[in-house]
Amino acid sequence: MENKSFNINWEIEVTATSPKEAAKLALEIQRDPSSEAVNFDVEELATGEKTEVDLSDETKGSDICYGCGKAQKYHTMQDIDEDDFAIYCEKCHSKETSKRWGETTEALTGIRQKLEALEEILNTNSSREDWTDADVSMEMDYMYGKVNKIKKDLESL
Repeated sequence: MENKSFNINWEIEVTATSPKEAAKLALEIQRDPSSEAVNFDVEELATGEKTEVDLSDETKGSDICYGCGKAQKYHTMQDIDEDDFAIYCEKCHSKETSKRWGETTEALTGIRQKLEALEEILNTNSSREDWTDADVSMEMDYMYGKVNKIKKDLESL
């Protein structure tokens, strides 16, 4: 079979700050082996005959990153938890994990501060000799309320 000359057009819409950046983004997508960029307009130069070629049947499934939208080979992305179906590429997985750990760390810091405040109250009031049984009962109710609030905070993590 004789080789023929063809003109191949591939079209994609990208968002970028400059024409050069847009071209670089398109090239990156085009070179990605798991890219969904599989539709081409093909023109045979000798005859001018134009054909739309869709190669999607020849590509395997892909994972799509919930963070950046990047596609890559199926079953190569990671999820963060089992609560949702979001999967992330390596770069976005690191960012999302750091973000979630940051939120958890902030929550734990708040709980630690509340426990320290509770401990301070208990230490201050444990040595009081002027309290009646009613005072102690009221203070214990207050402490139980604080402990229950902390438990609820922990459950929300």
